[in-house]
Amino acid sequence: MSLSEVEKEHISREIAQELRKLTRLPYKIEAEYEPDWGYIYYVTIDANASEALEINLRLQEEFKETLLLGHFRPIDLQAKLL
Repeated sequence: MSLSEVEKEHISREIAQELRKLTRLPYKIEAEYEPDWGYIYYVTIDANASEALEINLRLQEEFKETLLLGHFRPIDLQAKLL
């Protein structure tokens, strides 16, 4: 495993640890390598708008030096109530 792959795994674990502090919602973390940017981390989570905003802001604060893109899928509240 190369140094960049070790770093990718380390940062992914740190992101997961922070997410466990912020929410109990299920999430997925993916990282893709871009030659110009290095690793870009994609976080996908099912959340309502206020949860998504709060989680995104906290992650951006915690990982300022990391290119982190949040993908929040809106929760269909009507489906949850049925």
